[in-house]
Amino acid sequence: MCCAGTTSLTTQDIQGEGNITGLYTLILYRSGASIGDLKSVAFLASEEEGYLWEPYAPSFEYTVTRHVSGQKAFQNALRFIRASNHYEDHQIKRILDQTGKPIGYEVRPLFDFTALACATS
Repeated sequence: MCCAGTTSLTTQDIQGEGNITGLYTLILYRSGASIGDLKSVAFLASEEEGYLWEPYAPSFEYTVTRHVSGQKAFQNALRFIRASNHYEDHQIKRILDQTGKPIGYEVRPLFDFTALACATS
């Protein structure tokens, strides 16, 4: 995910799911046509902070759902990233603007690479 111009964003690991409140745009990205792809990632973009989130990818690689409550967006993000047979856990990062204010979340799958290595050999 990239911001146009010179805006720089940072991320911060968070533990647990916390209480994600507000309205979000849910962006579900997969590199390729298959659900459960190893490069799947979900973004929850706050609709209250005034940022425009636009994936830099072909439109068939992502879906966008607007006006989703924080908890529902997070639940849908988890459902999406858990689609891989090799899913083991997930990682959540808070996305911060240049002043340190939270503007969204990144939800990534963590995989059992031992099982993945056995499946591909």
